[in-house]
Amino acid sequence: MKEIEVKVGDLYEFVLSQGGKPEDEGSLFIDVPFNLEIKDESGRWISSSKVYKKEDALYEVEFEKDGKVKVGKYAAEHILPFDLEKKVHSYVKDLQVGDELPNGFVVKSVKKVEDKANVYSPQADSESHCYQDVDGLIHHNTFSVKEAMKYDFPKGPLA
Repeated sequence: MKEIEVKVGDLYEFVLSQGGKPEDEGSLFIDVPFNLEIKDESGRWISSSKVYKKEDALYEVEFEKDGKVKVGKYAAEHILPFDLEKKVHSYVKDLQVGDELPNGFVVKSVKKVEDKANVYSPQADSESHCYQDVDGLIHHNTFSVKEAMKYDFPKGPLA
């Protein structure tokens, strides 16, 4: 296995160029036609069988951890965990200055930078649906209805 750092938007385009197909007709998820692994919330390598693209408002968020600043752009409705054990999450658009996320990241600023932009997410093929970026910030991904049924339906009230 070769480890590389790649922007998710570039990964999405690469998957398409390698024959990635939509999960279903009209789906925003495309199946990855090769072995792709990403790091989960604990730093373990897990499978990512789909990548996702949609349009959403874009926010720029500045985080600080151990005196270092990380600035990123995220979809308004992208989910960042607050407490992994209690499964407490927040949309990026709802973050507040001072919010502390897992792994020691503290929100320093949040501002909307675009009303509509293409945004991307890998699907973490795990029960938690969480993954880490290259800086160690933990994200909760969007996952397909098929995956929701696979992981959540057997445990839910309709099971």
